[in-house]
Amino acid sequence: MPCPNFQRFTQAQAEALRKAIDEDKWYLSEEAHQDVGDLKAQEHFIDFFCDTWAAGFRAGFCAACEKLQECGGYSVARSRIESDGPSDN
Repeated sequence: MPCPNFQRFTQAQAEALRKAIDEDKWYLSEEAHQDVGDLKAQEHFIDFFCDTWAAGFRAGFCAACEKLQECGGYSVARSRIESDGPSDN
């Protein structure tokens, strides 16, 4: 069954993703002693953190969802986290 809170999920995910990329950008820029720019930060985040971060976000969102029993999303995300390990970011 599709997620009954899909719109709320995508909005929350977009906001959290922007914050995660901004944090990664800050670390990269500190290391480089200059602003690395949004594109480089986005590429770095996608290459190194995105899959694990997305699974972790979904598991956290779904665990707190009042409609958890109506959707299989949490079990899918949880199994992904358990196989990949926790996110570094």
